[in-house]
Amino acid sequence: MKELILGKSVKGVDIKAFYFGDENAFNKTLVIGAIHGVEPQSKEFCDLYIDEIKDKSFPDDTFLCIIPGINPDGLASFTRGNANGVDLNRNFPSTTWKSSPVSGNNAYHPGSKPASEPETQIIVNLLNKYNFKKIIT
Repeated sequence: MKELILGKSVKGVDIKAFYFGDENAFNKTLVIGAIHGVEPQSKEFCDLYIDEIKDKSFPDDTFLCIIPGINPDGLASFTRGNANGVDLNRNFPSTTWKSSPVSGNNAYHPGSKPASEPETQIIVNLLNKYNFKKIIT
């Protein structure tokens, strides 16, 4: 297991990832917890899973990256969005990205532009670096 700080949240909180296996392996999986601060169970699941596998051997042909809490500011304030009020799920660059909140609900605000948020940028950078075969969030 390798623990890395991938970057910081809007409020400057470290965002950590835990790597298992060989990052050059073909079979790559990314697990993202707590993309919404109102879903702390996903972070708890990731933390429990990391604790379960941290001392075990890992298959040579597999790479696993776990980010237990991509939205630490939202977790701290128990809000869906990050410290800027952006719903990180809706902040990813896509051909259908729109600057207006879904159904006019500000809880679903997509940000000022695609990947405007540091938390989203962390994930986009990982996606560009690794050819993940599976993403679980």
